[in-house]
Amino acid sequence: MRPSVSSLVGLTASAAAIGAFAGCGSGGVAADAPEGAALNVAATARFESAQRPGSTYPLRLTIVNRERERSLPTANVTVTGFSQAIEVGDNGAGRVADPRRPVWIVDAPPRGASTAYRDTWSIGPLEAGERRTFVWMLSPVRLGRHTLRWSVSAGLDDARAVAAQEAATSGTLDVEVGP
Repeated sequence: MRPSVSSLVGLTASAAAIGAFAGCGSGGVAADAPEGAALNVAATARFESAQRPGSTYPLRLTIVNRERERSLPTANVTVTGFSQAIEVGDNGAGRVADPRRPVWIVDAPPRGASTAYRDTWSIGPLEAGERRTFVWMLSPVRLGRHTLRWSVSAGLDDARAVAAQEAATSGTLDVEVGP
């Protein structure tokens, strides 16, 4: 059952975070940038901050290439926090095959963006001025307060972060999953 009052949170590219969320920039250089020149990229993330098990919620992460001429060679997003590790004392003294337990079930990952890398999705090149949105459909399965962490990078092999000029290229989303 969805909450009657929707509480969407967005991290904006050039302003402070709305609500209790924050985005922090990180540095790097795109493959086609002149030596030492950072690519101007911005990202925003939206996800409901109050959720209930049994419902499905969209996580939307939009990347914008704010350059006039240069392209981003490969637009990637890494999102962590879909699962949590269980305590060693609760996992058979470390003998379980996979100590991760889901917080959210990924009902539908971003279309056409799968990679062999864990928690990373790629939508390919992002031309100058272009905007693309990653959308996950997620169902919460664990009650409590949880945090998703996201970051944008340019390139899968070295996963260097792109630089932002007064914009977010990484951030967190805090979510309360209640009964």
